[in-house]
Amino acid sequence: MRVGRAAIYKRRVARPIRSWQGRSALVSGLEAKPTGPLVKRYPSAQTPARRHLRSHGTPAEAVLWTRLSRRQLEGYRFRRQYGIGPYILDFCCPAVGLAIELDGAVHDSPAAQQYDAARTDALAAAGLRVLRFENRRVFEDLEGVLAEIAAVCGAPPPDESPIAALRGDSSVPLRPEGNRFGGRGER
Repeated sequence: MRVGRAAIYKRRVARPIRSWQGRSALVSGLEAKPTGPLVKRYPSAQTPARRHLRSHGTPAEAVLWTRLSRRQLEGYRFRRQYGIGPYILDFCCPAVGLAIELDGAVHDSPAAQQYDAARTDALAAAGLRVLRFENRRVFEDLEGVLAEIAAVCGAPPPDESPIAALRGDSSVPLRPEGNRFGGRGER
């Protein structure tokens, strides 16, 4: 027996409501019954730029992302076009405080190199380790690039999360004990 669309909407089954209305609110019938505070999330000023960069990335970024996404590199979670302060990083692993930048031909000019050096110094002063690779190297030696990233990720982390320090919350540990994927060491 087929059930019409109107019958589905009239059910009294609890369904989650849209994310802009809060994660913990539930809809029962037509009434919203929040189980916690409703928080409306506003995008930052960088959000449109980050979205544009994610959808119009370079081919080298696409190749590297296919190997970094979905915790493929030793279980570490990487984020793409991640905003830290006034900067948008190509890739970031907040768990270990690692920033990865891919440099193309645009970065060959003296002005761009000076800006990149100042940016790297600012990120390093904030506690992030910055790795820079040329786009050419990603295409020619992808396994070498991944091995270098894995070596830096495997290094002992600092006592405090650099990402949390930038946001003003230094009580957040770098690696919480266990996660829903069984932790880094278990496979």
